[in-house]
Amino acid sequence: MVRGMQNRAIESPYLVPSKSLLELLDKELRQGVQVRMLTNSLHSSDGILPYAAFLKYRRRLVRSGIEVREFKGPTPRASTSTSLRIRAVRFILPVIEGQL
Repeated sequence: MVRGMQNRAIESPYLVPSKSLLELLDKELRQGVQVRMLTNSLHSSDGILPYAAFLKYRRRLVRSGIEVREFKGPTPRASTSTSLRIRAVRFILPVIEGQL
């Protein structure tokens, strides 16, 4: 990754981090880089297996200082992409609907 960057954003619909990625992110966090990740929530995912694999890592990512966000998906009455919502996953896991 590029030296001197203070922010890192990772976006993936199927986020299952490898051991080498976890090690790299731990190193960057120790260097003061702010890391954010965006992935699908169970509600917005079309595959339960990738989401289940992500759950194995979610707590570790959040506890290490990574800001993890899950794409919640469109509201039932939504007809455009402007109504899409993102839910922040921060300190308490698992996320209970309506709570952070």
